Amino acid sequence: MKNFNIGKVEDTNITLDTVLGLGKTVNDLLVNGGMQVITNSTSTSEADIKNADRLADKLLALSNAIISTTEQAQEQINNVVHNYYHREK
Repeated sequence: MKNFNIGKVEDTNITLDTVLGLGKTVNDLLVNGGMQVITNSTSTSEADIKNADRLADKLLALSNAIISTTEQAQEQINNVVHNYYHREK
């Protein structure tokens, strides 16, 4: 493994932890009342209400995708690190 730098891999994992935390925060905000704020807009227009509902749904889907993708990336990094430390010498 030429030019393999375990420190850079660990730094990447720290960055992914930050992204994961941000995704979870957005998710929590949406689930714990944020979606109601978006969907219960002051407008009485059916079109505005439907648009707000779609926006809330898309934001929730986006935050779930961020969480899922980040967790997958972390698992891949953990596998690389594990293989690096447990490779046959």
